[in-house]
Amino acid sequence: KDKILPSLEEGLCHEDYRIRVASLTLLGDLLGMLGGTKVGKANTDTQDDIRQAERAQAQIALALGNVTRKRVLSSLYLARSDTAAVVRQSAVQVWKSVVSVTPRTLREILSELVDQIVTALASGDPERTQVAGRCLGDIVQKLGDQVLPSIIPVLRDNLYRGDEYTRQGVCVGLAEVIDCSSREQIAKFLDILVKVVQDALCDEDEQVRAMAASCFQNLYNLVGNRVLDEMVPALLVEMEGDDNETKVRALNGMTGILSVKSRELLPYIVPRLLKTPLTISHLEALGTISGATGGTIHMHFSSIIPTLILELASFSEMSDVADEEEEKEREEAVRLCLRAVCNNVETTGVNWLISEISSKCTHDKESVRKEACWSLQAVVEERKKVADFYEQVPVIIRELLHRLNDDSKVVLKANNKALGALTSCVPAEELVTHIQFIRNLIASMVSDARYRKGGVGDGEFFLPGFNMPKGLEPLLPVYQRGILYGDASVRETAAAGLGELITITANKYLAG
Repeated sequence: KDKILPSLEEGLCHEDYRIRVASLTLLGDLLGMLGGTKVGKANTDTQDDIRQAERAQAQIALALGNVTRKRVLSSLYLARSDTAAVVRQSAVQVWKSVVSVTPRTLREILSELVDQIVTALASGDPERTQVAGRCLGDIVQKLGDQVLPSIIPVLRDNLYRGDEYTRQGVCVGLAEVIDCSSREQIAKFLDILVKVVQDALCDEDEQVRAMAASCFQNLYNLVGNRVLDEMVPALLVEMEGDDNETKVRALNGMTGILSVKSRELLPYIVPRLLKTPLTISHLEALGTISGATGGTIHMHFSSIIPTLILELASFSEMSDVADEEEEKEREEAVRLCLRAVCNNVETTGVNWLISEISSKCTHDKESVRKEACWSLQAVVEERKKVADFYEQVPVIIRELLHRLNDDSKVVLKANNKALGALTSCVPAEELVTHIQFIRNLIASMVSDARYRKGGVGDGEFFLPGFNMPKGLEPLLPVYQRGILYGDASVRETAAAGLGELITITANKYLAG
């Protein structure tokens, strides 16, 4: 038996399920010889079967010794959770032939079984990890309160001591333990579990964090908002600390929680991150968090977008700033944050985004109008690849064309860049479908400028947005496309519209 057993135990962990089945069959035969019993095919538990298994168990213990018996039975029990049904069935038959009372035997072999489970969880092999997780859940269901005090501290210790594969395995095990436990059972260990899951969510390994999010979901389903109340304030405090490594870990944890519960958490977190004056760490956090909450963050655009645009506008209004370099860094952080939000929001939120930005295009302050134009530029640049904003193109065109008659040079420059971004990021064949709309908007704006109170009437009028270096450049590709490739109606509209642009542009700006 000393020569045969090690080979059979090794075969139980083989990647080929057929070898695992063969090893189980031979192990069953060996244990049957030692215990004087046979592996039955029928799935019955008669009194005779139980008495026979009781005698076999005693004889096997004498033949193998206590340590070897625990090791073999632990391997056998682990095989009952195998990914292959034929292996599970074979393992159950062998188990029943040599074990009379499963809960009692599990309590006897528990320490060895937990060691084997942890080893399998830490193996880095997805199949073995899955088997170990299932087995752990099965033990918790069978033994409950008797086993949790032994399992949870072992999993906790391995999370802090192990490599990334061990930590991933621990998360799989924790998820199974939580999923198979009752609310009352988990409540006794909630303090430990909250800390362990929080630390796993903050892990530097992305795979560990993804698996920890599953643990968090199971824990939340079991105990509700209590887990949020214990984790979120602690993570927010760490995010606002001075240590960079701690901040990164806390942000990882917060992002993991938000990937599962963004709808519940964003109303709590967004106001904290938008607290003025905006700090670089908060802006970086908001940008990162938007990546995990793309489907729900648009519900908070009414507070996020105005705050970011007004903050950008405040940099333009500053003069004699004591630390100019620091303010430049903050301004860059705001721009990166707004771009991240534009990039990460899902398609359903794009119209909310453009609507919020558009509302600032007519603001009384020129600095706000300028940054609103830049924000529209950021939207079309960040959404260029997904191209999911085309339905909102008329809204963008309307806001940008209205700024062509702005009385501020800084707004006109920002507007010109935004129009350039629109015509370079949106194909000309798409924009040309709006050529009549563009022509009507410009005609309406010119008419209003001519005939409103104080207007020039029928006298000479030049639209400020076109009467600047490269003022006409953004719109020319649209008219060119219409004239060259449009149908008769489009060609006529494009030619007439281009003629109207020429009449409101001074000669020196027509020359290029």
